[in-house]
Amino acid sequence: MGTGIWETVAKRFIFDAEMRQRLQANNPYAVAEIIRKLGEADYRGYWQATKNDRNQLKDIYHDIESQIEQAQQPVPLLTQ
Repeated sequence: MGTGIWETVAKRFIFDAEMRQRLQANNPYAVAEIIRKLGEADYRGYWQATKNDRNQLKDIYHDIESQIEQAQQPVPLLTQ
């Protein structure tokens, strides 16, 4: 895949807030995986992400991680 494909994926699915929110509402794990793949592509030189892109990816990823962790919190047992 060329660098243009990675840029398109980042812009369309992650940096487009409306699209990301739709995806995140349905499957936050998929959004987290897309971000991980984008990070890997940047690391391996397949995509030349800007510093701003990297910072945005990190911030969005941390938000999604928090959402996933909160969703996995066990519900405390009610005591009577």
